[in-house]
Amino acid sequence: MGSVPWGLGERGFKVDLRIIYDTVRKSKNEVDLANVEVAKPTAPLHKIANDKAKLFIESKCVLDRIVSENRATTSTAVPALQISGTVELYSLRLVKDGLYAAVCEGAATLPGTPKNVHALRQLYSLLARFKAAITRVADLELADDQDINDPGLADFTRPTWIPPRENGRLPPLPEYLFTRSF
Repeated sequence: MGSVPWGLGERGFKVDLRIIYDTVRKSKNEVDLANVEVAKPTAPLHKIANDKAKLFIESKCVLDRIVSENRATTSTAVPALQISGTVELYSLRLVKDGLYAAVCEGAATLPGTPKNVHALRQLYSLLARFKAAITRVADLELADDQDINDPGLADFTRPTWIPPRENGRLPPLPEYLFTRSF
């Protein structure tokens, strides 16, 4: 908990929870598979919005790493889970040249009283989908075939702009944010 995801270095966010694949036997490192952000159910809206932005940036870094290792296809999706008053499951895909799409795959409420115990079924189903998505990403890490990228997918990725930490200097905005040459 509290580690910086791949590719973010010192400028990165601290992740509330990382789901990792331990590759100590192969390359002596840990590989991020998914991320989770957690907030109190009474957290202010800006905290929830900031956590969601962190999830998407962290997921983009995980997806970019998978693509850089030639282990991704356009159907590869990196899961992310946000837990506050509700539990929301997201997936992030690289769908076109420079276009990353985040999709809400489902949501469930946390049961607060015994009357809401039926919500546990929904929550269990959502967590099972999260586990299945993590397993699909882990299977990419276990694949013996090192070169499974769709043609040209590695050229689709774009650098990640990391917003500054509080009281930090604003890093330069990426050039491709305003113009793009085709």
